[in-house]
Amino acid sequence: MVFKRALKLAHKDCEEILQKYYVKRMNKWEIINEGMSLRTFERRLQNLVYNVAKEYKKSTKKIEKVRNALQE
Repeated sequence: MVFKRALKLAHKDCEEILQKYYVKRMNKWEIINEGMSLRTFERRLQNLVYNVAKEYKKSTKKIEKVRNALQE
């Protein structure tokens, strides 16, 4: 769920990176040979990772709040 929200925040092309790089296990040079520049690949991958990390932090803060409320 966190990952899906992060994908919505990321550029739509980041979803392409996700599918090719993580799901299909293509290496970056295979993706670049399909027509994407190295810089674009790196930028989109960085954007994807950043947004996932940001959403993960938000989710862990919410979980902590719930956990603290249940302990009281």
